[in-house]
Amino acid sequence: MSERGLLVAADLVYAAALAAMVAASLWVAPQIATDTVPMQWALDGKPTWYAPKEVGLWFTVGLAVVLRVVMLLQAQWGAPRRRKAAVGLMVFSVIVAVVHAGHLVAVMRWAATQ
Repeated sequence: MSERGLLVAADLVYAAALAAMVAASLWVAPQIATDTVPMQWALDGKPTWYAPKEVGLWFTVGLAVVLRVVMLLQAQWGAPRRRKAAVGLMVFSVIVAVVHAGHLVAVMRWAATQ
């Protein structure tokens, strides 16, 4: 695949991952009746700290956007490494979307017991 094709593919994977994350957060938000949601769990399965619902459901989406901006800036300074950056963006996009989905599933399970 050409460098340009790889960069386009990376942007498409990122856009799809971000769209899925936004859709998931929009879908989950009305299903959570509590004002706060767990952000981390201990090894025993109990939440260790909470955030306001809006922060908890949207933090990962915001983080993905901020990190994408950082990656765009880095790509401008590191032109010879664009292929590696594109592959890194695709891997990052998939990982952050899976982590976000896992967090939302855990929050929904927790909310069902409240």
